[in-house]
Amino acid sequence: MKTHPDVDRSPAVTPAPADALPEMLDIWAVCRLLGGSRPLNRASVYRMIAAGRVPAAIKVSPGSSRWLRSEIVAIIKARVAERDGGQEAA
Repeated sequence: MKTHPDVDRSPAVTPAPADALPEMLDIWAVCRLLGGSRPLNRASVYRMIAAGRVPAAIKVSPGSSRWLRSEIVAIIKARVAERDGGQEAA
């Protein structure tokens, strides 16, 4: 597609407003985020919840649960800090 040289086709990046809602993840996204290149099994995530290692989901409707991305990221950072001898993860 030919475009005019003065037209920027890159996606616009706008900062999130201060009152923006936190990003919510479904179970599959949580599995991918916690497991990295090898996503965890759903059952593993639910066992981690039962053991208190992962926060419980937020019920957004009777058949739909979500987790806050910030909470899952905090879990990963805490595990890195534990591994590194209690130092704060960058």
